[in-house]
Amino acid sequence: MSAIRWRENVHLFVIGTLGFTAALTGYANRRHRPDLHILAMGASYVLLLTGFYIDNGPNLPLWDRLPTVAYWLLPALIGFPLIARAIARRRQRRTPAQA
Repeated sequence: MSAIRWRENVHLFVIGTLGFTAALTGYANRRHRPDLHILAMGASYVLLLTGFYIDNGPNLPLWDRLPTVAYWLLPALIGFPLIARAIARRRQRRTPAQA
């Protein structure tokens, strides 16, 4: 879809490509490196939400009152602490079992 209006949507193409790459990385590491799996799949979701809000934020109720920079930053400001919490909880659960 970005190819149709390349100049207006190149940023969405970049976000989509990064999200797809993160999802593939997470999928590839689902068994061997679970922490990377959590990080990559979470980052993919944050990128998906970022692209959605950049594209649709000005048309959504309440979001239309926010500055444009909020569409870029809010998904990451909310998502990455949750991802860090998920990784920390996984490590806590794993450590006592191995001791």
